[in-house]
Amino acid sequence: MELFNRLIRAIEHAEKENELPDFLGAALRHVAENPLQFSDRQLVARLAEQVSEYDPYCGCGCFGAGCSANDLLATLKELGVEKLSSP
Repeated sequence: MELFNRLIRAIEHAEKENELPDFLGAALRHVAENPLQFSDRQLVARLAEQVSEYDPYCGCGCFGAGCSANDLLATLKELGVEKLSSP
C-alpha cells in the first residue's frame, strides 16, 4: 500500500505545484485508489515516479527534463486506463 500512498502524494503535489490537468489527476487517482485492480507494481511505481517528475513544460524548448502528460498517458494506457475525459 505504500506504493499507492506514494502515488497519491505525488498526485497531490503535482496538482498544487505543477499544474497537473484535472483529467489526468482523476485518472491517476483512479489507479491510486484501486490497488487490487492495478496489481502491476512495476508500472504503478513507474507512474508514481513519472508523476513526481511531471513538468507541464517538458519538451518545450529548453525544458527537456521531467515527464510530460504524454508520458503519463502512455503509462496509464499500459495499465489499461484508456478512457479519460479530457477538456
